[in-house]
Amino acid sequence: ANINLVFPQNENIALTLGNASVNLARKPVWPVNSSLTLEAVSGDNTIEELAGNLDAATTLTVASGSSLKFLNSGSTALGRPDDERCNFKGFPNSAAIEGLLELEESWVIFNTGSDQSMRVNNGGKILLSTSSSVLETGNLDVDGGSIELVGSRLLVDAELKLNNAPVLMDASAEIVADGAMFIGADGSTITLGTTSGDTARIIANKGMASSGDLTLAGYG
Repeated sequence: ANINLVFPQNENIALTLGNASVNLARKPVWPVNSSLTLEAVSGDNTIEELAGNLDAATTLTVASGSSLKFLNSGSTALGRPDDERCNFKGFPNSAAIEGLLELEESWVIFNTGSDQSMRVNNGGKILLSTSSSVLETGNLDVDGGSIELVGSRLLVDAELKLNNAPVLMDASAEIVADGAMFIGADGSTITLGTTSGDTARIIANKGMASSGDLTLAGYG
């Protein structure tokens, strides 16, 4: 059966996944003035074919030892409007990633605003596993976590903070930070490409500040 989920206004909504797979091609209606808690609490979890504007203010959590994959979510074609992406446009959004957050053939926009952030801590990881995948976020704070981009793009609309945070960028992967880039006291290593001829690159449009060591490796 085709089921369309419509949630009421001014409600606290929770979608909790434990070793689960959900296809949301018939996009749930999460209204403005509502809040959404989206959490992966255990096992391997997949959200498939989610696209369009998601208006509820969202708290995203991926617990340690669990994973959450966005699969075929949001148009990955260049030049398409935000409302064809998987667009978490509610305000403010925040995320705490202590497990694995993966994008496969997906373009996800996660608007944190200036006062919130997507935090990757305690061994958490962001993995963009296909070359067409894109993650756009506001502030991104990776402390004790990691990032891996497989020919894909990470677009940080505000500040990018890395501390004890290895970053692996394969092939033509790209990170663009519209705000400043900060390296914490424990330092970080960024590997720009893994084979000769790779063109991976990282761009910090407002410069970089560091209180620790930044090690650059690879071929980018």
